[in-house]
Amino acid sequence: MIRIFYMKLDGDCSKEQSLALYDILPQERKDSVDKVKREGIKKKRLYTGAFLQYMLSKETGIPVEQLHYKYNQWGKPELDVERILKSSEILGWNGDLKQPDEWKEKIRTVHFNLSHSGDYVVLAISDSPVGVDVEYKTKGYEALVKRCFCETECEDIMSLDTEEERKKCFLEYWTMKEAYIKCVGEGMRIPLNSFLIQRDVKIGAVCMSKATVGALNFGTFFIEREYCVSVCSSSSKDVVRFGMDREIVKEVKLHDLSA
Repeated sequence: MIRIFYMKLDGDCSKEQSLALYDILPQERKDSVDKVKREGIKKKRLYTGAFLQYMLSKETGIPVEQLHYKYNQWGKPELDVERILKSSEILGWNGDLKQPDEWKEKIRTVHFNLSHSGDYVVLAISDSPVGVDVEYKTKGYEALVKRCFCETECEDIMSLDTEEERKKCFLEYWTMKEAYIKCVGEGMRIPLNSFLIQRDVKIGAVCMSKATVGALNFGTFFIEREYCVSVCSSSSKDVVRFGMDREIVKEVKLHDLSA
């Protein structure tokens, strides 16, 4: 099952709260925060990292200080099972360490993907590989359509009657393509125009689609009408539910992290 969480990044914390959030970050995210000079960007990186830690801990039951990651050759993160179990033994976590093989298997079934744009960060957590992308509405989309999309996709976008409809359709395609690339975990080595997505909008706001490179499905929804979110998964059942059951899409408030 897929669970989607999103949080607005324009809030603010006290100095003490910010330090507490910084403390729960893994070292690589602390380094990412430290190297930024602009306060606004630094704050968003801090909140994004804390959001990831908080939600993964809440969903898996693993304490935040024992969440460790490893990265594939294209930079996609996943939970580092061996380091998590080792850390649990050292720190005395009260998990069921009598059955380490069972815990290993449980942690291995946790897949996640994170995306942020503008004032929002979105996290997808699933029991199978998943990709998520959020994008803010953009100007000058026509040039991107011609350069990055397949001919059929271009025709679909440009055939719509109004500018607003065309922008909305562009964002759906763009985020679906990014979500696909993130789901397969190969980064931008896959050109966006090297695969075709076929859009079907018969089920409300949901785009059920299949990429020509594999049987993957996409769910799409909007936050505040300006931020488009797409999720890519092999589970068609889950993505259909985006249009019918928004219980799988939940908003998290900044104060939840700093409480």
